[in-house]
Amino acid sequence: MAQSNEQYFDIFSGYLKENGLKMTRQRRLIVDTFLHIDGHLSSDELYEATRRKDPGIGYTTVFRTLKAMTECGLARE
Repeated sequence: MAQSNEQYFDIFSGYLKENGLKMTRQRRLIVDTFLHIDGHLSSDELYEATRRKDPGIGYTTVFRTLKAMTECGLARE
């Protein structure tokens, strides 16, 4: 049975808490964007897709969030 997006957010939020980080609006947007795209995508593609929703988001924020998503098992390299 596949997990719901809210379950993925809970996993990611738990990972952030364990590492002394917070679920920010930007991180939530990046994870939401990631979860709504089918198939493989690069960090550049995730950055572009996220910027369409919030032009003020930075590449470093997307890259670091994607790294954290990989570390907690939501994404793969």
